[in-house]
Order: sequence, then C-alpha cells, then structure tokens
Amino acid sequence: MKKFTILILSFLFFIPSISLLAQESFFTYAGGVVGGGLNHIEYKDWFEDERKTKQVRGGFLNCGLLLNIYIRYLVGEISMHYIYNSNDSSPDISVSHLIYNAIGKYAYELDKKILLTSGLGLYLETPPSNIGYDGGAGFILTLGSIYRYNWDWNIIFDLKGRYGSFGIGEDSTKFSWGIDLGLVKRIGKI
Repeated sequence: MKKFTILILSFLFFIPSISLLAQESFFTYAGGVVGGGLNHIEYKDWFEDERKTKQVRGGFLNCGLLLNIYIRYLVGEISMHYIYNSNDSSPDISVSHLIYNAIGKYAYELDKKILLTSGLGLYLETPPSNIGYDGGAGFILTLGSIYRYNWDWNIIFDLKGRYGSFGIGEDSTKFSWGIDLGLVKRIGKI
C-alpha cells in the first residue's frame, strides 16, 4: 500500500509538469556546423605474429548539418557531419566517414543574448569511408555557448570531447576533443 501511495503522489506532482511542457513552444533551428580537433586512438590488432597496441595521434576536420530544438533552457541537438581524420601511423588508419550526434544540453542564460551550455550525448560513426572501417560509437561531453544574434539566428560554439570504439582492429578505442562552430536559423515552432 505504501508503494501505491508513493506512486500516486508522484503522478500528482508529475502531471502538472507535463501540462506545463504541453503549453510551452518548441522552437526549431537548422543550419550548418564546422569544426576540428585532435584525436588519440588505441589501435589494437594483429601485427605479424602477435597482438599489439599502437598509440596513434592525429587531427580531424568536420562539417555538416545541425538541428536544434529549444524549450526554455533545454536544447536538443541532432547533427550529421562528414569527418576527415589525419593520423600519423603505420599502417595508415586515417579514415574519413560520417558521424551522427544526439546531444541534450542545459542552457544557462547570462543575459538576453548569451547562453552558457553544457551537455551529454551519444555519437555514431558509420561507413561509407575511404578505407575498410566498421564504424564506432560512444559518448560526447560538451561545454559551450549560444549567442542569439537576433530572434531568427543563433551562433553556437562548443568544446566537445568524445570517447568510444574505433572501427579498425580489435577492441580499438578513440578519444577526441575539439571545437565546433555552428550557425542556425529559426525554421519553425512546434
């Protein structure tokens, strides 16, 4: 009976917040994003007769499409990028491929024009690529800001860190960090 009472009370507090969200407007923005940064790959594979781990470092450049959904101080971000990696290794594992991000951010309003953001999300790397690449996936952590140029245009700046699997070798991992700069235009209201 105690569990049932707690469940009923939770719903009573939760239902008003749902109705408040239902009354809110969801603003959608779309645009482009460019970025770059550094990566560190632990490349594990069979080399000659034994399994070894190689530490590979390099850089990357990316550009793509960005969709943001705003509700109060929450921002949902979905993006698709084409990423070009340049790594210094033998064998060469410099791979270019598509990457998809889904990030949830909290935005703190400094003033009417500037918001500070932090967020957490997931990424998925997929073929097609320039070499045999099985894809990868992992987590993203962001810290950044949004500058409201005017009601219709936002400039987005993000520092991003990604950690996850790397699709070449056996159990290879990749840690990357970098900067993204986006420009989005308001395209509608839900």
